[in-house]
Amino acid sequence: MLMRVPPSNMNINKMSYHIDLIPELTTLINSSSDDDRLRAILGFRKLSSQPDNAPCQAIIDSNLIPVFMSFLAREDYIQLQLEACWALTNIASTNNENVKLLVDKGIIPILKKLINTPDAALRGQAIWLIGNINGATIHNRDNFLKDSTLITKICRHYENPVNVDPNESEEKRMQQYKQAKAIAAWCLSNFSRGKPIPRFEQIRTSIPTMVNHFL
Repeated sequence: MLMRVPPSNMNINKMSYHIDLIPELTTLINSSSDDDRLRAILGFRKLSSQPDNAPCQAIIDSNLIPVFMSFLAREDYIQLQLEACWALTNIASTNNENVKLLVDKGIIPILKKLINTPDAALRGQAIWLIGNINGATIHNRDNFLKDSTLITKICRHYENPVNVDPNESEEKRMQQYKQAKAIAAWCLSNFSRGKPIPRFEQIRTSIPTMVNHFL
């Protein structure tokens, strides 16, 4: 029996999603209701997070990438931004063709702006997506490096990588803290990869952070 998109009074974080729901989620994401949009993008994020056979190509073929990217501009709704950025991160992680698709649609300048968000979770997700993109080609890497402040901003995030939640256990907080730092350090390391290598002055501010993390 096909599981339908859960009603709004259900806990969507506990639901499972499968490819047959893409048409229904697509209808939901084009709703005028932000609550519906959030439920839909969370569903797409869960679909794209599946470890085996994530239906990323089906999501792309449904022309949803522009919709996801439009949500990144919703500074009034951070959760919507976060879920969209997470879904795009999953899609970018699949292959370089999908990375190129995002770049061609203008994701790099959006991410350069998104990294300025005061929300650590969203900032960290943006850095993860930057890492997937800047590691794909030296052209992408150099495009990011045109912003001379970007690496400094990632280093600052490394020092304060998570939001403080008094309701979380110390163990969970430390786990998130370590993971967020590792993602930021990995993203920074991608700026030093590839040939020709970038100019030293472009990456020098990342060196203390990488030395601290990797040595």
